[in-house]
Amino acid sequence: MKRVVLAVAAAVLLAAAGQAGAEDFPAKQVKMIIPFAPGGGNDTVGRLVAENMDLGQPVVVENREGAGGAVGLGALKQSPADGYTIATTSDGPIITNTALYDNLPYDPKTDFTPVALMARSSVVLVANPKLGVKSVADLLALAREKPGKITYSSGGIGNYGHLAAELLASTAGVRFLHVPYKGTAPAIIALLSGEVDFAFSSPATVLEHVKAGKLVAIGVGDAAPHKLFPDARPIAETVPGYQFSSWVGVIAPAGTPQDRITKLATAINGALKKEEVVKLLESTGSDVAPLMPAEFGAMIESETAKWHELIKKAGISVK
Repeated sequence: MKRVVLAVAAAVLLAAAGQAGAEDFPAKQVKMIIPFAPGGGNDTVGRLVAENMDLGQPVVVENREGAGGAVGLGALKQSPADGYTIATTSDGPIITNTALYDNLPYDPKTDFTPVALMARSSVVLVANPKLGVKSVADLLALAREKPGKITYSSGGIGNYGHLAAELLASTAGVRFLHVPYKGTAPAIIALLSGEVDFAFSSPATVLEHVKAGKLVAIGVGDAAPHKLFPDARPIAETVPGYQFSSWVGVIAPAGTPQDRITKLATAINGALKKEEVVKLLESTGSDVAPLMPAEFGAMIESETAKWHELIKKAGISVK
């Protein structure tokens, strides 16, 4: 009888310890790896959310840039699956790069688990004023008149600016000439100087140039008009089915306990409800887009299929 009582007591104590462990998380600071350099979209959104997560412990940011996000996410893969190390990501490192590169140091399907989506940002289609186009219809008409002659810049092969333009070409049935540069900044400088005709960009990157009349915003990637570019109509109004927006979310190492994933996701979504966070994100051209783990995972799966198909169809490769 004593053995039975002792066994029951031990089981109760273990269960209580497990429950206390779950309730006590986090018992120390959480690290958020940002796999890009300071100042970019991932960094801006990640830092803002990290500063506003109510976990009872600080969330410290560590930039681990390099190889299009592969360095930072490679570090995440090697981290313990205990909820104390998470990372921001966009579609590039975990979706498009898996179709573009053979030797990534991670497999998103087996090495990571989704935590939460944080923000989305519609891409903006901007043209050099010298091109003389005022709308997406004007650009497509010119492309049909001069197939393969209208040029666009991007931050490199497989960059979101490259894929946004290839999606437009594929959906509209036209051909453009891609001119890749080593980064977004030189790609926009080339557009400003007239070396190329148009580009797809994040809102924050080109807003001041559009205001100054140095660039013309002729379209946006989302189905609704953009608050910062009221004169640029959704591309889908001219090319039905077109949709392109960049996003930033959070992932964790595979095997992280689900209760900890849920707690992290809840804290992230709580941060995104704060008025100051919403205002700051909107000022950079981003929109709050909270999704919990299951919804975020379904979105990743859907977008992986979409972009892998486009990359294969367009013959885009950096291998």
